[in-house]
Amino acid sequence: MHPYTKQRVALLGVVFLVLSGVSQLAAQAPSPRPEVRSARAGAELRAASSRMSRIVDMLVQGELLVVQETTAKKETIGGVSAPWFRVERASGESGWVFGAQLSALPARGFYTSLDLPSGCDYDAYLALVARRGERVRAVMDFEAVKRGERGWLYGRTEREPPYLVVWDRDLDAVPRDDALPPGLPRILEDRIYFVDANVIELAGEEKVADFTAMGLAWARERAEEFGVGARVTLGKHYSVSDDKGSANWTSEMDVYVGKTTRIEELCGDDPWGRPIAKVSTDGGEWVWRLENMRLAGEDDVLDSEDDGLFTEKEGESYGAIDVGTLVILGRHDAVAGDDNWNDEMGRYVGTTAKVIDLSGADAAGFLGVRVEGNDWFWRVRNLAVPNRGMPGSYGFDVGDKVILGRHRLIEGSGNWAAAMENFVGKTATITSLLGSDGDRAGCFLVRVDVDGGKWAWRVENLTPAR
Repeated sequence: MHPYTKQRVALLGVVFLVLSGVSQLAAQAPSPRPEVRSARAGAELRAASSRMSRIVDMLVQGELLVVQETTAKKETIGGVSAPWFRVERASGESGWVFGAQLSALPARGFYTSLDLPSGCDYDAYLALVARRGERVRAVMDFEAVKRGERGWLYGRTEREPPYLVVWDRDLDAVPRDDALPPGLPRILEDRIYFVDANVIELAGEEKVADFTAMGLAWARERAEEFGVGARVTLGKHYSVSDDKGSANWTSEMDVYVGKTTRIEELCGDDPWGRPIAKVSTDGGEWVWRLENMRLAGEDDVLDSEDDGLFTEKEGESYGAIDVGTLVILGRHDAVAGDDNWNDEMGRYVGTTAKVIDLSGADAAGFLGVRVEGNDWFWRVRNLAVPNRGMPGSYGFDVGDKVILGRHRLIEGSGNWAAAMENFVGKTATITSLLGSDGDRAGCFLVRVDVDGGKWAWRVENLTPAR
């Protein structure tokens, strides 16, 4: 079963297999990458390092073997001089193989997908040789991952695609809560993408990732997104050193894990140097590490009892349209199958009329007006104002000063990021009109100056700054 949804990355029911390597809890010298060779045709697994010893099994050509020991003395067999190798098979069985019956190791000390001997599977090779935190690069495009991108291999899963990689770039990825293994800071989730073995290869670097340190660095880099008022989902803390108390955790906090809440106060760093905050869902009783939070998605339900914060400045406005405004009437678009339309209205489409009443919302929740010359209800989202903006822009144009409002859910989509909360209620200037192509619910979008043009704002939630 493919682990991704259409809109956001999601991993379902993953079980993680442990790769060899260093602990992610503290920086330390990486363990050597295992030496892996493949069997040539006719290779024999023997009980001892001698051609006179008992043959334990015949090896399959291309079978990958982990080298455990190499004899100092060489033996000559069939005119070829080579050492013996004590090897271990993927099954755990071990024995000795004459060196001439094994592939030569590349000068770099490891295989890439291109120079792996014929008959070998790169997935099997990675499973044997890769260390947790191993540096990898993408050798082809795969969904959000682009060829040439680099990342850090965390582990292999039992689902497809199986390899969890923390990429250097923010991919706007969102694994489900149960996709993140214990100890991997959840703040890294937007950089996590799961790929097949043929998408990546070892980069050959000796160093391995310290994922805990990486989570701390990423938390500091993204500090502005985790400000007071940000909507976040809480995650469990994990130890960050050999100090047993370094998790900064009590079992009483367990009941709040996975809950979506708001940051109420930023509290600096805890004694282990991790940024912490207080949140609303526990009444501010505990401190929570930012690196174990994730920004809440648009469909996450707020667990705080103080829902008034969420509804304030949320909902549709009439924008720059008021009684007396001249508008050009437009055909209603169907949203969730509801277009609130009568065929008799078609004769008025494209004509100009004066607004005589702001008529509230229809059954689908969209505001409308009534105009001179007919008795129909006209949705604001389908009107144009002559010489002002564009059709559907609610009369707003570039240069207008507006007050930013929170997007509402339409067909399950809010087109919203938690970091936008920091700008709700602020006065901004419209810098560009984007139209409705980038919104799943067909809402008209603009960019403004106060957020540096980073976010797209729905005009239906803007009000003129008087």
